[in-house]
Amino acid sequence: MLGKPILIQTVLLAIVPVVLCAPIRTLMKDQEETDISNTLHRVVLCPLSTWAREITALSKCGNTSFYHCLPNSEGGFVEFCNESSTWIEKGGFLEFSTATNATILKPCSTGMYQPNGRWSNESTPFCTKKMSACDGIGEVVCDDGNVTCDRRCRCDNADDWAMESYIQENPLNTSCVLPSQNNFVCVKFKCPPGQELDPSYKCVNKCQDGYHRPSGSFLCLPFTGNRTSTENVTVSFTQKPDTLKERSSKSRPVVHITKEQVIMVFPIAVAIVVGVSACSILMSKCKKDSSTEKQLQNLAKKKMYERSAKKKHRRKLERRKRRQEKKAKLQVKVDKALQKMEERQRRRKEKKQLLEQSQNQNEAASGDAEDLNHVKKKCDHFTP
Repeated sequence: MLGKPILIQTVLLAIVPVVLCAPIRTLMKDQEETDISNTLHRVVLCPLSTWAREITALSKCGNTSFYHCLPNSEGGFVEFCNESSTWIEKGGFLEFSTATNATILKPCSTGMYQPNGRWSNESTPFCTKKMSACDGIGEVVCDDGNVTCDRRCRCDNADDWAMESYIQENPLNTSCVLPSQNNFVCVKFKCPPGQELDPSYKCVNKCQDGYHRPSGSFLCLPFTGNRTSTENVTVSFTQKPDTLKERSSKSRPVVHITKEQVIMVFPIAVAIVVGVSACSILMSKCKKDSSTEKQLQNLAKKKMYERSAKKKHRRKLERRKRRQEKKAKLQVKVDKALQKMEERQRRRKEKKQLLEQSQNQNEAASGDAEDLNHVKKKCDHFTP
């Protein structure tokens, strides 16, 4: 079933790049005449993906190394073509000033940071990294970081929160970690009586009376009028990098792309698109076939279940019928036994009646004999 679509997609992948090479040469002639000056064009938004940026750069500047898209001082974005690129130091981004008609290096906005430098022709408009919030369960801020590094977090040892990975052992007495590099979890941990957690999440003796151990501090400090034992002390290491200048003077050498390289971009891109579409079609067909097969399997399972249910019902009826037949046979036997018992009782009654009649007759006969003897005796008495 899938052989024919695969053959069609293979033929398309072989023919489309060749067919597209002819109009692309005409397109290159137009690109040779593209304006690569510093003419500014206001845009709503800069290209978001690398692919969209390369396509925009080729269509507007004729070269991916010339295209720039930067935020401006008015809150919008501008794009322009420039053969030279500017190096952007880490911790900042370039902004185009419409007043001075020049680029200015700006520090990252609040909550963002940039750990590495980049060139202006291949950079995103703003700083790319977002600072960690340190707002998880039991988490507190260890230091706020700066425009070049992320905020560090730790667990609130003053409230019996400990870092799970350092409860068993912590040879380096680690207290603060970078959430972007360490996936830590804070858990509740109770020390034995008379002890408390220190910032390295080890149980140590509690401070003497009049002293307390602030959250994040290894030392016992005396109480003061404006500090309580439950106050959290956050140590901040915010600083501005020395390398953040008003404008960088470094320039990057221009990387030129040949016509042949640009000519091959579009055929390859179209071939990739065709290949992806072919794969999507094949996957949809396979998915459809698999769904049909799944439906057939479900139907077969349903029929099998119905057959088994009917078989169970038939067996149940047969068992019920056998029980009824057995019960009927047993009832017949019981009826016969009752009849025999009644017959025996009737015979016993008849026999008993016969015995009683014979006894009555014998008694009557014996009475008549006595009367006869008595009469004989009287007769003998009166005989001379």
